[in-house]
Amino acid sequence: MSLMSVDDAPLETPADGAALAGALARLTATGGRALLRGGGTKPALGAAAGAVDVVLSTACLDAIDVVDADEGVAHAGAGVRLARLREAVHAAGWEIALDPASDAATLGGVLAAGEVGPRLRGFGRPRDVVLGLEVALATGERTRCGGRVVKNVTGYDLAKLYCGSLGTLGAIEGAWLRLHKRPETAQTLVAELPDPAAALAFERAAADLAAVRAVVTLDAATSHRLAPHAVREGRHAVVVELAGPEALVAAQARRLAKQAPAANLAREAAGAGEALARLRAWHEEANRGDDLGVRIACRPSRVGAVLAVLAHGGASAVAQAHAGLVFARLPLGHADTTDALRSAQAVLAEAKRVGEGALRYEGGPAWARLASGTVGPDPATGALSRAIALRFDAAGVLAPERVVSGATAS
Repeated sequence: MSLMSVDDAPLETPADGAALAGALARLTATGGRALLRGGGTKPALGAAAGAVDVVLSTACLDAIDVVDADEGVAHAGAGVRLARLREAVHAAGWEIALDPASDAATLGGVLAAGEVGPRLRGFGRPRDVVLGLEVALATGERTRCGGRVVKNVTGYDLAKLYCGSLGTLGAIEGAWLRLHKRPETAQTLVAELPDPAAALAFERAAADLAAVRAVVTLDAATSHRLAPHAVREGRHAVVVELAGPEALVAAQARRLAKQAPAANLAREAAGAGEALARLRAWHEEANRGDDLGVRIACRPSRVGAVLAVLAHGGASAVAQAHAGLVFARLPLGHADTTDALRSAQAVLAEAKRVGEGALRYEGGPAWARLASGTVGPDPATGALSRAIALRFDAAGVLAPERVVSGATAS
């Protein structure tokens, strides 16, 4: 086999789960290396993979096998596009509690990436949605964990380990998912705040409301761009989505206005979700653009300090402080050895320090992500990641450096 960069490696699309497992077994036997690909919507996620022999696509694993409206569960292949799965589930009166930046994302890709969107407050993390997984290991062994109902899970819940592993522990073939009932109505509010402290206080108040499905703080560099009709330049903003029974949504919108009377509160048309759509587009741009994009998992109490460091470093950032997550984009320019990269690394190192957390690449050119010292985990976490990777993939077929050189926060 001939190792080459991910961009130059041939793309193979196994016909089914057995063929995918067979391809992995052959790579293990010959000392080959592969990168797994779902919808290809997050090509720069994690530390840059080294040279590989082949990119394995899950595109043919695209069957929607079960949508059970009575039990509120569904089963689909890893290669199913989330937009298609969402339509099938909506028709049955339910919704998928997964919120990727791109509708082109696949089910397996969202789970492997541990991708969260603005609706994290109401949806939880991808691992919370999964009831069971079918996974092909690097050895070619096809395994299952969990199943159609929660009660059949005994021992360690391996599904939670696979979610967020970036496909480095095995190839997800399909998943059983817990569905959410569709809300009667949804309402998006955008609050304009004068400074970060006021914005974070407003977010904390909103996150405590039962009907809140999304709550995101936008820094001054980002707020006017994502909510131009509701926020003036230089101000901070908090985007809130309320969802549920009409009476509850209306009552909690009034309560939210009273809890922060100084905020300039704008309401979108019911169900419009324009601010949320712009926020997802911002994340999608970070996945594919020239900026260095990162996800910072930190202590919720340290989010304000992290935002201050990022603002001083010229970054654009959004935060879900209730979950201790900050997403940032730092401009690099176009040359592959620049002062901008060193400056960005210094900003990230300081953000990691003050946040007492971990960082993971969400986007940026490979040459920048290869300089992964800033983003790498602490020694204890790195050792644990390597030990887990060796247990599942002793031959290193599935590019374990994507996680071991970075850090997950799924």
